[in-house]
Amino acid sequence: MRAQRLATLLTAALLLGSGACVPYYAAVECINQEYCSAGRIASYVGPLDDASQVKEALTNTHYKQEIVVFSDSRIAEAAYVVDQFRRKGWAHVLPVLPTAEDCHRLHQLFVSYDKQYGHIAVEALGRGLGPASCGWYARPGPGEHLEFFWNTFGFFFVWQKFYTAARALALGYNVLCLDSDNVPLGDFYGYVKQPPLAAFNMIAQAEGFALLNSGFMYFQNASVSGPTVWAFYHFLERAVRWSEDGNALAAISPSLVGGGNSFRDYQDQNMFSDVLWSCMARHPQFMFLVNTWIPAEDEGWKRLGAAGKDEYRNKIGAEAGKAWSTQVHPLPPSLADRVWGDPDPRPEDPPRPPGAPANATLWSAKLWIPHTSNPWPFAVAPPFFSPPGNRTLAFRRSFADLGVSFVDPEDPAHAAAAAAAAPELLTLTGTSLEGHIHSGTWLQHQWFMSGRLGWWHRHLKPRYQQAVGHVHAGLMPSDPFLVKANPLIASGNWNWHLQAVLHHSHTRVFAATRDHPDAAFALARIVTYAPGVIHYNLTKPEFIRAAQQLARAAIALGSSVAWPTPHCSSDWVLLPKARALPKPIAHAIPWAHLDTSFQAMPFGESLEGLKCEWPAFMIDECLANEGGPGAMRALLGVEWEHLLSTRTAHTGAGAAAGAGGEAAPAAAHVLQIKPAPDPPPPALSSAFAPVSAAALLALNAPALLALPPWGAPVYLDRLVEVTELPADKEAQYQAFYKKCRALHYEEIPAGMKMQW
Repeated sequence: MRAQRLATLLTAALLLGSGACVPYYAAVECINQEYCSAGRIASYVGPLDDASQVKEALTNTHYKQEIVVFSDSRIAEAAYVVDQFRRKGWAHVLPVLPTAEDCHRLHQLFVSYDKQYGHIAVEALGRGLGPASCGWYARPGPGEHLEFFWNTFGFFFVWQKFYTAARALALGYNVLCLDSDNVPLGDFYGYVKQPPLAAFNMIAQAEGFALLNSGFMYFQNASVSGPTVWAFYHFLERAVRWSEDGNALAAISPSLVGGGNSFRDYQDQNMFSDVLWSCMARHPQFMFLVNTWIPAEDEGWKRLGAAGKDEYRNKIGAEAGKAWSTQVHPLPPSLADRVWGDPDPRPEDPPRPPGAPANATLWSAKLWIPHTSNPWPFAVAPPFFSPPGNRTLAFRRSFADLGVSFVDPEDPAHAAAAAAAAPELLTLTGTSLEGHIHSGTWLQHQWFMSGRLGWWHRHLKPRYQQAVGHVHAGLMPSDPFLVKANPLIASGNWNWHLQAVLHHSHTRVFAATRDHPDAAFALARIVTYAPGVIHYNLTKPEFIRAAQQLARAAIALGSSVAWPTPHCSSDWVLLPKARALPKPIAHAIPWAHLDTSFQAMPFGESLEGLKCEWPAFMIDECLANEGGPGAMRALLGVEWEHLLSTRTAHTGAGAAAGAGGEAAPAAAHVLQIKPAPDPPPPALSSAFAPVSAAALLALNAPALLALPPWGAPVYLDRLVEVTELPADKEAQYQAFYKKCRALHYEEIPAGMKMQW
C-alpha cells in the first residue's frame, strides 16, 4: 500500500501540463534574436581526437561562427551549463567530457528533459531547443591525461577544454571558453558585438592586475596568423613541452622542477598570463613561473641576467606595461540603458534616465607575436625549453592537420613573420581602477563583486543586466557541492525541473534527500515557523535559539524541519550604516545595505517578499541528522519555498496548506501548544512559549496523521521552548546540535563567527 501511494505521488510530481504557469527558473527565451541558435543547429556527439572529428563537431554545433566550449568531469555540473545556455537561446555549446559514456548520458538526459518540459520552449519560441552536443577524447595520455602530456598536472578535462578551444580558434571560430561555474545572465552577444567591446579580440576575467582568470575567456575576430590565436596555441605548447622535458628549467634553477626534472605546475592561468605578457613585451618571458618557484636567494636569478627577484619582476613589468592603457569609452545609447558603465552603481545613485549618456572605462593591452630577436632588458636570455620531443612534434602536427602553423618565437627564420603580424587587443574585466571603477564588470565578473548584491537575480528585474556571472571568489563556506550551488539557487539561476530529471524525482532535488533511499517519506511532514514569527526585532542569539527549539520540536514530532530565515530587516543581517533605516526596509538592487559578505544570502520571487538565508545552515551537517534513513532531514529556506510551490503545482495543495507568500497557514496545519484554543502572540513578540515534548506530540498526533503523505507543512505560530524530550530524542537532538554549526554557533571560536 505504501509503495502504491509513493508511486502515485512520484508520478504526479514528475508531470507538468503544458497549460501550467512556467516558473521563472525554467523559463525559455532568446536573449539575443540574432544569435539565438536554439533549435537551429544539427548538434554532434562524438570523439574530438582527429582533425576531421573536431571539424565535424564545430560545423554541427556552431552558430554564425560562434561556439561555447567548456569541460567538466561531472554530469550534473555539465548539464547545468548546457541547460542555462539552451534556455537563454544559445544551443551552440560544446561540452568536453571525459568519456563517450558521459557524453551519451548527457545527451540522453536532455532527451528526457525535453520529453517532459520541451513544451516550454515550443510555447516560448515556436520550436524546441534541439539536441545537445558533446565531445570527448578517446586517446588520453599517461594517467588518463591530455594525449600530449608526459607528466600530468592540473585537471585533465581543463586541458582538454583549452585544446578544443584552441583548435576552434585556429579554424576561425569565435570562442567563448568557460569553466563550468559560469552562468549566462544577460545579452552577452549584444554587449560584445557593439562598441566598445567589438574592438577587442580577447576579453577575459582579471584575477589581478594584468593577471588572467582562465575561467572566462572570449575570443572574437582574431586572425589565425595574429597574436591572440598564437597566444592560446603557445600557452598549450609551453605546457606540452615542459610536461615532456623539464631539463632546460632545471638548468636555470632546480626549484622550477620536481623529481626527475618533472615540471612544477603553477596554474594554467598563470602560464597563460606569462604568454600574454610575452605578447605585450614582444619577447618571450616567464615572469609568473620564476616568481612562483625561484626563491629570492636562488642563483637562478643570475642565470636570468638579473641581480635578484625584484629587478627581474620590475623590468619585465616595465616592458609589458608599455602595452597597457586605460581608456574611457562612450557607450552607445542601446547599451547605456542596459549596463551600469562607470562607476559601479550604488543604492543611493538615482537611475539614469532613458537615453542618458554613459561611459565605460576599460583596461586594455596591445598584443604582438613575440620573438627572441626583439629587444630584451637583460644581457642573457637562457632557454626555457629543451629541443622539442615526440609529444611536442605530435602536438604541432595536430594543428598542422587543421591546416595551420604558428610562428616559432625562438626560430630566427620566423622573426619577420612575427614582426609582420598586426597587433590585437585584450581587455580584462574586473580590473580595479581609480574612482570606484572595476573595468568591464557589466559584461562579466564574479559573485562577490556583483552576484551577492542582486545583479544576478534576473527574475527580480534589476535595472541593469550583467551578461555573464562567474561563481567564484567570496563564496560562503560550505560543502564542495553546496558552496557553488547555493548562490545559483538563491539567485534564481537553478532549474529545479532539470534537477528533478537528474535525480528522477521532484522529491530528490533537495540537498538532504538527493541520495536518500526514501526521499518522499523523508519529507512527509515538515515543521517550521509560520510567517511573521521570525521578525526583524529578533537578535541573532534569539534567532539561533528559535532554530534550536524548532529542531527540538521536529524531533519530538518525528518530523523534518525547514530552517527559519532571518528577516531581511534584522539589524544583524544589515551593515551598520543601514541599521537606522525605517523598518521593514524596502529592498532594491543593489542591496548593498545587507551584509551579504557572510550574514545573509537573499532569495525570493519578488523584492517585496525578499527573504534572507543564513549561511550557517548551508552545509550537509545541518541538513541531515544522524541515525540512518529515518532520521530527521532539514531544508534551507529557499528549498522550503520551492517545495511549497512544487506541492501547489503538482498536488493542488496550495494556500489552504499555508503555501505561498506570507499568507497565514490553514488551521489544520498549525500545531497546538495548549489544549484549549490559544491565539498567537502579538506581532514582533520575542517571548518563547514553553511546551513539553509529550504535550506537543499528544496534542497534535491525530492531526499530523491526517495530513498528506509528502511535504505537508506544519507550522508553529509562535516561538517555543520544547522541554522534557525523551532520552532517545534528546540524544538525537544533541547529536544534531554538535555537528550543525548553526545550532552551536554561540560555542564556536570568535574568529569563525565572522564566516556566517
